[in-house]
Amino acid sequence: MKVGDLVKFKAIVRGHEKLVGIIIGENDAGFDILWSAIIHAPGGIGGDSRIQTEHREFLEVISESR
Repeated sequence: MKVGDLVKFKAIVRGHEKLVGIIIGENDAGFDILWSAIIHAPGGIGGDSRIQTEHREFLEVISESR
């Protein structure tokens, strides 16, 4: 996975099956994703946003950037 890839959550993450995002950054915690819709932050930490940091193990690539 790299910046520019289109991603979605793996099937183990329920409730976000149709959500699509693009990786816009990488950091120590995982990837910064710009999602196609506002999502709720886990545990309410950080508030609702279209940009969230997600761990690699919960994501799968839909389409790789060039």
